Amino acid sequence: MRNKIILLVLLGLSLPIAAQKNSKLISWSESRSLNSKDFKARPNKASSYAALTASGISCNISYDGEILSVETTTTFSPKESWIKDKDDQALLAHEQFHFNITELYAREFRKKILNSQFKSRGKRLMKEVTAIYNSTIKELDKYQKQYDNETDHSINKEAQLKWEKKVRERLDSLKDYAKPKLFIKL
Repeated sequence: MRNKIILLVLLGLSLPIAAQKNSKLISWSESRSLNSKDFKARPNKASSYAALTASGISCNISYDGEILSVETTTTFSPKESWIKDKDDQALLAHEQFHFNITELYAREFRKKILNSQFKSRGKRLMKEVTAIYNSTIKELDKYQKQYDNETDHSINKEAQLKWEKKVRERLDSLKDYAKPKLFIKL
């Protein structure tokens, strides 16, 4: 029996899987930072915000009766992301850390999956994994809001530096969960 679920949540957005496949999403990489050209959406002039980063965690889950396979990818959607002042390097760094936080929670999700003691199989197993994913997305959303509140959307430079250090340290502490593909024999 093969069960398969594909989940995608972009921060602030929910896109159908077809849109994900047709969009040119940028996968998170330690060696690649976002640049101003990555923000392709037209800025919302009515918004009080200076930028919007549409980042998310896509998840492909399958179970063949023996092996649970979970693949997660942290992505950034250029077509949904915008920045009003493309020359503002502090703002760009702030937006990069939104993307980094998304990767942080992808790693948290992988850790939770690897540390879970699954007793269910089939559709119940898929529901358990989906519940872990959904709770992780709620935690991610709360953390992103806390980041914006405490840094005042990059305006509070001291808080911004503290958050950058905190996120880097947490990413490093979860480096064992950086690989996007998990295979668990049940």
